[in-house]
Amino acid sequence: MLGVILAHATMLLSFQVVLVLLGLTAIVKIVMKLLTHADFSEFAAYITQPVLHSVFPLIILSLLTAVDPTHFLVLIFYYLAALFIAIRSVLELASVLKSR
Repeated sequence: MLGVILAHATMLLSFQVVLVLLGLTAIVKIVMKLLTHADFSEFAAYITQPVLHSVFPLIILSLLTAVDPTHFLVLIFYYLAALFIAIRSVLELASVLKSR
């Protein structure tokens, strides 16, 4: 399933950057919640929501390269989506750290 991403070095790098930023944001959110008050029902949402809203759309976009014979349009959408997801994650991380 991830063979398309593994075949393109830049797709793999952008995917890894998105995963690192999302993971860092989730870890910071969990640590901040543990420092204030531990509400364990929210911890699952901190992990699953970024995967469902950010990682799966990137995987779906990478699978759409099979439909586009030039791969050009899908790659543009993939890189734009990865860029905007990374920006959103950095802004979210900054807002979490600022609220502390």
